[in-house]
Amino acid sequence: MSKDKKGLVVVGLKYGGPAWESPAPGVFASAKGDGYDASRLCLADAIRDCDVRGPYVAAAPNTNLLLMTGSEDAPGLRTRRPR
Repeated sequence: MSKDKKGLVVVGLKYGGPAWESPAPGVFASAKGDGYDASRLCLADAIRDCDVRGPYVAAAPNTNLLLMTGSEDAPGLRTRRPR
């Protein structure tokens, strides 16, 4: 893939970018359901929008879900997925 195409992919991910939901305190979910939520893990700027306690912890159980929490957030670490 050329640099130009890679740039378009990143722009596309940002444009459709995570609209973070908070299914539980300290837990953030990108669940747009477009098949690219897990790929948004590569968008450092979007990840920084999540106000977490401690270093970031991410889980992408499938392509349609990205969960973020902090390493110092015990309840957040126990959260499996949005309900």
